[in-house]
Amino acid sequence: MKPLALQNPSPAARHHTLSAVDRQVVPIALMVVAATLLLGLAHPRFAQAGNLYAILLDLSLQTLAVSGFVYVMATGEIDLSAGAVYGFTGAFAGFLMQMDLSFGAAALLSLGGALLFGVVNGLLTVKLRLNSLMLTIGTMVLIRGLSGVLNTLLVGETFSSQFRQLARLQVGGVHLIVIVALAMLVVFSVLERRTAMFRRLYLAGESAATAVLYGLRVDRIKIAAFACSALAAGAAGLVAASRVTHADAQLGDGLEFTLVTAAVLGGASLAGGKGTLAGAFLGLAFLSVVVNGMVAFDVEPALQSLVVGVLLIVAVALDRRLEMRRR
Repeated sequence: MKPLALQNPSPAARHHTLSAVDRQVVPIALMVVAATLLLGLAHPRFAQAGNLYAILLDLSLQTLAVSGFVYVMATGEIDLSAGAVYGFTGAFAGFLMQMDLSFGAAALLSLGGALLFGVVNGLLTVKLRLNSLMLTIGTMVLIRGLSGVLNTLLVGETFSSQFRQLARLQVGGVHLIVIVALAMLVVFSVLERRTAMFRRLYLAGESAATAVLYGLRVDRIKIAAFACSALAAGAAGLVAASRVTHADAQLGDGLEFTLVTAAVLGGASLAGGKGTLAGAFLGLAFLSVVVNGMVAFDVEPALQSLVVGVLLIVAVALDRRLEMRRR
């Protein structure tokens, strides 16, 4: 059956979609502005241009990582292996370059490895009907193990100058990763609102049974989402490893929980059917501002983790409450 309703939505349907997106994004945007202003007033160094740009630079990396992750959530699944893939690609690229491969070849092969992890996650989820939460915990542990072996082999090694240059690329004094992240926000915001591809993705997450009635191949949508999540996390991990300049066994540790928290704060739902890159970006921005503010006030790292953990619990609880109200 041809999904005409998805290809040609009515003006009323489009207005409803835009209103729903606005309701998700506006509250977290206000929270980001309020937190930034309060911390800027309380600690003058927080509002300095250099510090704000450093926040934006870190935020850009995380935005790239979440750009696929949030759409896995929109399908009603979750990918907790994203942080492990983030840490794997840099170590794998560094190892391949030790084997005398060029940076370009090493980067492509490491991204291919990341893509493979995503496809496997998707296939196992949809073909064997495995719970994606438990499955991706398993693949997270597996990938962490592989990364541990690679990092052990790379101890004491510094990445090549070509690799280190990746994170330093600039256009007009602005890091390329910042420009890429901002461009992605604009492009994906348009695609989410105007293309049948994303309407199908959201419908697959909101009601798989209804999506099947419309003739949608829900399994393919979910596999593609997992593949994009891993590829995006892998690309971000390459840039992150380039910034660090050497193998780091802790790279990406806990990133998956940051991504979940940010996505839910930005309006995504663990039940599926919702989630935008702009919302996830704002969720990440809020977390980045809060954590940077705690660093400015010399808050202990353990307490910083405690605050992020509390925010995750609150975000998940609110998501559950809103889901129950919708039902």
